[in-house]
Amino acid sequence: MSERDFSDSLLQASRAEQSGPLDGRDQTAQILQRDRRRIRLLCGATLLLWLLGSCGIAFVLYELSVHVPLYLDFRYEKVGTTPMDRRQSITESALGGFSIGIVVISCSVAVLALAALGTFLLVLDTRRATLRQINTSLALISERLERLQELRERERPGPPSGNDSLAHPLRDN
Repeated sequence: MSERDFSDSLLQASRAEQSGPLDGRDQTAQILQRDRRRIRLLCGATLLLWLLGSCGIAFVLYELSVHVPLYLDFRYEKVGTTPMDRRQSITESALGGFSIGIVVISCSVAVLALAALGTFLLVLDTRRATLRQINTSLALISERLERLQELRERERPGPPSGNDSLAHPLRDN
């Protein structure tokens, strides 16, 4: 049997299979669809966590670039050149910025840790879903080959002929 005949037979078996009852295929399709939805949701949540953690760190770096130069200029200027209320305002602003920065950095590290966990779970889940898809595909191929075998047996009710490659699997054509 040539490769072309084999593919035609598989297509014919597939058509015959689709017209028959669906035994477990709906359930398998639902499981695969559930896997796709779960992976999309986990991927979106993980991406959101990575972006949120990165934005938090970028925010702190921006705030530091604003507060640190102002504070350093204030620290190195001569004593008595800046009025006391201005000195207090700069000091409070710098301390407030640093304390907010510490809180945001801490939260960002926690969010990035969750993002790393989400990435790990995403890798495991995609691996599991891929194995399910492979198993489903192998089951479909097995069913189609069985149907192809049945179709071939129905077409050839007589004894196998001498030049049939399936009758003599060890013989080369």
